[in-house]
Amino acid sequence: MKDVSKRKGPIRRRAAVTKAIVADLVRPALKRQGITISLAADRLQVDPTYLSRALRGDRGWTEETLRGLATIAGLPIDELLIAARKAPKPHGARLHLESVVPIIHRNATLNIVADPDYVDSALLWWILSQQPFSSVGINCILEQGKRRQFPQRLTSNDYAVAVLNKKLSPPSSLSPDGAMLANGHWGKFARQSVAVCHWADLALYSAYAIIGHAKDLPDGVRSNTPLNRAQAVAMLQQVKDRAAAEKRPPVLLTMSLSTIQRLRTPISDSLLNGFYVYENPFAAQAMDIFASEKADLFVGGALQRLALKKQGSVEIVHSGNDPFLVSIASLFTSRRLLLEQRDLVHTVAALWYEMVRNMHQSESYRNEVALGIMDLFATRSLPLSYDVETLRDILDDAVCGPQDDADASQPRLHYFADRPAALVDPLLKQMLGAAQAATELGLSARGFEDALEANLALDSAIYDATLSRARESDMTLVRPNA
Repeated sequence: MKDVSKRKGPIRRRAAVTKAIVADLVRPALKRQGITISLAADRLQVDPTYLSRALRGDRGWTEETLRGLATIAGLPIDELLIAARKAPKPHGARLHLESVVPIIHRNATLNIVADPDYVDSALLWWILSQQPFSSVGINCILEQGKRRQFPQRLTSNDYAVAVLNKKLSPPSSLSPDGAMLANGHWGKFARQSVAVCHWADLALYSAYAIIGHAKDLPDGVRSNTPLNRAQAVAMLQQVKDRAAAEKRPPVLLTMSLSTIQRLRTPISDSLLNGFYVYENPFAAQAMDIFASEKADLFVGGALQRLALKKQGSVEIVHSGNDPFLVSIASLFTSRRLLLEQRDLVHTVAALWYEMVRNMHQSESYRNEVALGIMDLFATRSLPLSYDVETLRDILDDAVCGPQDDADASQPRLHYFADRPAALVDPLLKQMLGAAQAATELGLSARGFEDALEANLALDSAIYDATLSRARESDMTLVRPNA
């Protein structure tokens, strides 16, 4: 009989890489805890020689040993099981590295910075939680953080990726006493400029909305009917009048100050003057505060917007009545990752497009993705502000939501691209809506360009195409001479 133990085929190489990844996770974790191999073996009730050989990659791991090691070393159990390829398979919605692009063999750790309260972050986490690069020696580590921390997290890791808005200019922090937004200017806050690398545009995001309580609806307006611009102005004025009658400032609660910055459009900016703004990055807490009517208005992500709408809250300002409320969700990387492992960045983007292509083609695949995300968060005991049905609704909207002939007052919340060029037409459509609004407001082309720059970092070709189509539609925007 042939000795198969010395074969150097793909299966054997993959097993060796898997053992090495586990060892690379466990060794430094034990060292941080001040635990020797002998002491760890004693606690695990295993032979020290076996543990030592396993940490050298000479022996395999049992699930029982891995679970015990995770507890002793202070590592997440699910990550260690995934690294050892012993975690239960997800619901069947799998992504295969071989179907995208081959990459060279290497040993490295890739940090995926994500905030589960945002669906694009959740999707990136889900994709890379499957350890698609384990066969080539790359271990994916899931790193949870709040969105405002992403730029700093990207720069603090050698190899890291995250999904962020393409236009990066958010205020980083707000004093505990809050800040007043008056005459279009912020009060006390600190700006931080962090060097990160933009790689690919993944989605068009138009879920920004100012949400209010149904009790502030103007007379004759139903809560389930999208508000037009005049009705939105009337409702916000009623909020201010009610607050004044109660001898207090009107309060706007947001999950992220960067989102408030997006609301500073030619249409919405002045509407927020006089509101006292508080930030709470924890979605579940923020929604509870709003539901208890301790805040008059709420601004959050698409998942929170859908959840609150189901509870009877009112979307006052949204991209249907302010077409400037749009941004581009993009893949960002740490500088070192882009310099040293560019093909890996290519592959992360390719996996995103492959996932979206599958979601476009199959409702059952979208369901599997939603279940996989919820299971991933459950294993990490993460508090969520939404349920699987809300997540399914978001995914359905993002890949097969309102089409070109749909009611413009009810636009889709996301548009996920299944290839880089797929964002061009939806973006141009949104820009034409903004151009029409700019014409109604009497904005010059320069004012229009400045308004778009507040939310988007557009290539000049997109802007020029928007102006060209605007002229074809008899809009009066004219670009000034350079």
